[in-house]
Amino acid sequence: MAEVSVNEFAKTVGIPVERLLEQLQEAGVATMQADSLIGDEDKQKLLSYLRSKHGASEQGAAPRRVTLKRKSVSEVKLGSGRGASAKTVTVEVRKK
Repeated sequence: MAEVSVNEFAKTVGIPVERLLEQLQEAGVATMQADSLIGDEDKQKLLSYLRSKHGASEQGAAPRRVTLKRKSVSEVKLGSGRGASAKTVTVEVRKK
C-alpha cells in the first residue's frame, strides 16, 4: 500500500483521528499530526503494538477449529390413548 494521511487511515479503520494519533504515539511511531503521511512500516508497528496490548501473539495464533454438530438426539413422549401409559421415543435428527 502507498502512504496515506493519518486522516484517511483513521476513516478507513473507523476510529477518531485523535485516538489513532494516541495509539501511534504509544506504539513508538514518530510524533505525527492529522495531515502527516503514514507508511506501511508505521502501520506494521501499530499493528504489532495493538496485538501485544490486547494479548494476541506476535505471529498470530492459528485459527481455531469450528466443530459443527450434524446430529441431535431428543426424546418425545407419546400418549397412546386412554388408560395406557405414555411411551418415550428417541428421535435423531441429522443435518446435511
